[in-house]
Amino acid sequence: MPLPPNVKAMICPYCGHVQEAAVRCSACHVEVDSLTRQATQNDMGPWFVRDPNRPHFPGCSYETMGKLVSMGVLTKHTVVRGPSTQQFWMAARRTPGIAHLLGYCHECDAKVSPKDLRCPSCRTAFGAWLERDRLGLDEIRGLPGDPDHEPHVQRRPGHTISAFAPDDEIAIAPGHAAPPESPPPAPAPRGPSPREITLEQELAAAAGRARTLGILAFVFGLLALAALAWLAISASQPPAGGATGG
Repeated sequence: MPLPPNVKAMICPYCGHVQEAAVRCSACHVEVDSLTRQATQNDMGPWFVRDPNRPHFPGCSYETMGKLVSMGVLTKHTVVRGPSTQQFWMAARRTPGIAHLLGYCHECDAKVSPKDLRCPSCRTAFGAWLERDRLGLDEIRGLPGDPDHEPHVQRRPGHTISAFAPDDEIAIAPGHAAPPESPPPAPAPRGPSPREITLEQELAAAAGRARTLGILAFVFGLLALAALAWLAISASQPPAGGATGG
């Protein structure tokens, strides 16, 4: 039920219920203070226990599932889903990774100990899913009638819908025309890279040094010619103050 416009609304971070601002959710009855939020975050994971009274609750970690088993909250008849079921609902006694905690082999239904690593009857290995941020989903496969149907081949990344994709990349629903494609933008003029700028500067500096050296060589050449000319003139003149015959 929508709240009056003058009432400050609050969305419960656990079940999504909208209500007037308060310290506790009126639907799931969980406090919304920072410590409770952090405790919930610490226990979050890809495992879910079906609860009609709290259908919107986040998933929990594998360790939390083990605690629920030890507390007797999760039994062999509890409906669960998680990475080992590819997120499909299944009875706990048939769920890999959970069934053996309840004393059952998920493969042959034989009685086992939670400490067993393998079923003593069918030798099926037991394991645990400790990754908190992976759902265990199977690869995407095309369906018959799908124009992109490629049996047993994972779809190309461009054929999936992302919640963060721009509008023009989201798949168009059947019966709706696709928006007209806009022409691709003209490529921006490519400027010189930093390395190209460095080389250009080095070449310009080298050319400048060559011009300077050429000018200096020309000046020194003129000075050398002038010195030689002065020496030649000096050598051709008689010594000053010499004696004359009479």
